[in-house]
Amino acid sequence: MLTTECSAEEVDDIYEKIKQLLDDEIKGKDYTVVMGDFKAVVGEGKEDAYVGHYGLGYRNDHGQMLDFFCKRRQMYIANTCLTHDRRRRYMWTNPGDLGRYQIDGMICAR
Repeated sequence: MLTTECSAEEVDDIYEKIKQLLDDEIKGKDYTVVMGDFKAVVGEGKEDAYVGHYGLGYRNDHGQMLDFFCKRRQMYIANTCLTHDRRRRYMWTNPGDLGRYQIDGMICAR
């Protein structure tokens, strides 16, 4: 995924490409899993059926876009549903250990 310095239109284009791939490739009862570094912090606490209880941090713009994408596609962010201690949830640490973020995502069809 593009960095947070990119425009919202550029990120929307990436999500549109993912949507097109899913629409072109998914057949009937296929299981769908999309994994990657979305640069998305979805935050803590369960929200609807798309984000689980085990997120980390506070939602950023990319997290909002991922949440919206999952709602439109009826998918959920699976790595926020896995019960891990807070110290095991982060995937990236800011240089100098100033912040820890859960930015990688694994989204699955519901």
